[in-house]
Amino acid sequence: MKPAIILIVVVVHSVYSQQGDYNLGARATGMGSATTALSDNFSSFNNIGGLASIEQSSIVFTLKNLYAVDGLYIIGAAYNLKYTQGAIVLSFYRFGDHLFNEHKIGLGFSHKISFVSLGVQVNYQQYAVKSYGTVGAFVFEFGGVANILPEISVGAYIFNPTMATIGNDQKEPLPIIVKVAVAYHPERKTTIICETQQEVNFTTRIKIGLEYILKEKIPLRTGIIFWPARYSCGFGIHIRKFQLDYATSIDSQLGMTNQFSITYLFTKK
Repeated sequence: MKPAIILIVVVVHSVYSQQGDYNLGARATGMGSATTALSDNFSSFNNIGGLASIEQSSIVFTLKNLYAVDGLYIIGAAYNLKYTQGAIVLSFYRFGDHLFNEHKIGLGFSHKISFVSLGVQVNYQQYAVKSYGTVGAFVFEFGGVANILPEISVGAYIFNPTMATIGNDQKEPLPIIVKVAVAYHPERKTTIICETQQEVNFTTRIKIGLEYILKEKIPLRTGIIFWPARYSCGFGIHIRKFQLDYATSIDSQLGMTNQFSITYLFTKK
């Protein structure tokens, strides 16, 4: 792998992608990306372990623009196939433009046993830099969510536990990320979540998120991430089979990020 492409990949991931964190969905962004202890239709991007608790099959799509910069767009899409005790997902992620881009295709499986949901996902990740070439690697991720009490759930997640690398002649390590979170549901409409995220050789990040559902169909969200500080808020409108969500976040160093998501729910069998 040429030194130039190594440098570009490292810089882009460190500055724009939060060191390989693929957290997606306007709900996640609106809650400060604190979603490891939650279960929703974007769990394949946030914690595959939570996917087993979705109630029906779905298709999701999201578009995210980082810091209002042209070319720094993220697209994510997934098909979630629900079965009795779990779900299977095929997901797609794209970041960048024609000069630099990253693609990730994932196949995941999540299963629920009693009050615990566990999941595993394998991804093929490809990085391309114009005039320098393309490299790729297979990367695993594991996660779980446990509803230990009706009001409390805990989640844990690890990305790249096998320490996968990219490159041909010269191997470069991909990030290893560990997240742990606790969610508190004081009543059906309210969720409060606190999460810690640790990447090897980087400072621990603390995330706090809040969601309140207004009139059963309009979720309101806010959140904060520490080090560096990032503030977020968002809302959604859920109409029959469609869930539309929007979120914005402000990074104290880099600026504003906007994200839009849509979820289509299939009819329950």
